[in-house]
Amino acid sequence: MSLLSIPFLTTQFLIASPIRLSPGLQVIAILATALFIYLLLDRIDRERWQKRGIDEPVVPLAIHQSLLRALEQEQEKSEQLLLNILPASIAHRLKAKPRPIANGYDSVTVMFADIVGFTPLSARMAPKRLVCLLNLIFSAFDQLTERYQLEKIKTIGDAYMVAGGLPDTHPNHAEAMVELALEMQTAIAQISDMTGEDLRLRIGMHTGPVVAGVIGIKKFSYDLWGDTVNLASRMESSGSDGGIQISQSTYQLLPNHYQTRSLGEVQVKGRAGGIQAYEIRTPQRPQRVPQPSLEMRIKSLP
Repeated sequence: MSLLSIPFLTTQFLIASPIRLSPGLQVIAILATALFIYLLLDRIDRERWQKRGIDEPVVPLAIHQSLLRALEQEQEKSEQLLLNILPASIAHRLKAKPRPIANGYDSVTVMFADIVGFTPLSARMAPKRLVCLLNLIFSAFDQLTERYQLEKIKTIGDAYMVAGGLPDTHPNHAEAMVELALEMQTAIAQISDMTGEDLRLRIGMHTGPVVAGVIGIKKFSYDLWGDTVNLASRMESSGSDGGIQISQSTYQLLPNHYQTRSLGEVQVKGRAGGIQAYEIRTPQRPQRVPQPSLEMRIKSLP
């Protein structure tokens, strides 16, 4: 078999293999194979010259360096793509040992935010504009989540899920989550004013133990399991439009400067009795000057 046929066979293996690699990883594998073949052929060529008693020719380093640069660039792209999918610490563990990951956490604050009236909105809005609007809203939420050092878990339709206190510890995850919720309410109001759409959020959160990790071998993601997730979802679904509803376990971790109102017990499906709930009263915050980048993105909506 010719050595030059190895890159072709490598490509065929990547296509036919049951282990599905991402396009970025496939490019890295092909580049790595090409670099290996180049170095192997270069070594054979050197040995031929030495047998003839001729000094070694000048090695074409430009080709070598070009392959290395291409390989490094593809590695950086794949690394960044992985970090956009998984938390950094989880991504490093998964790369070192590709197997299911699961960890238990004693105290995590989980938040769900849902766009009120999204179903009728989606029925009357053009699909492209709807997706662009959702992307605009969730991108703003992504920036806020990163600012407060919280972990975006996923989006489910028009719902946005965030957790605080994992995979890395956060000393004030409950307070940071409330601050995030307040900022999200400000952001959605700003986008609503600038687009002319009636956009409001219904937010709920709960604090408690969870199990978090990565399972499966295809389209994997970092996810959470446990009663805490269910209760956070219940806090959201039973809350008021434009409001922020929290459970007692979250309330007990907050400092005293937040204005809250007791809502009594909220009934939760599958539990005997209800759980005490509170509403965070949204303070009158100074109106923020719209960011130029946000204005441009809103104007570019189809």
